[in-house]
Amino acid sequence: PLFNFAHAIAGAQAGLLEKANVANAQDAIEHGKWVSHVVSPTTADELLQSLERGTIFFNGAGLNFPNLAHLAQHTQTLLGLPVNVNVYLTQPKQQVSVSPHTDAQNVLVIQCQGR
Repeated sequence: PLFNFAHAIAGAQAGLLEKANVANAQDAIEHGKWVSHVVSPTTADELLQSLERGTIFFNGAGLNFPNLAHLAQHTQTLLGLPVNVNVYLTQPKQQVSVSPHTDAQNVLVIQCQGR
């Protein structure tokens, strides 16, 4: 697979998820905060505990994960535009991962696992 939870665990254990963000849609609605917490999981257990708080996301994942770097490189070659890869991890059956929002750039979303 392009990216899955096993990749995230390996990244956490390698120290690649330093200053990952946790987004909680309820916090966004109630407090106007899109990022609820900053976390630095280094084990599978810490990653799972962080997921209990909301969706974990880490920007610039293409800089740390070779398969995502290849995706970014090929996409940039194909489109002729700069490409950045961000990863969002959400627990199964969670209804909303992040609150509705807009981005300043064009976004292409690829769901790698789940429904």
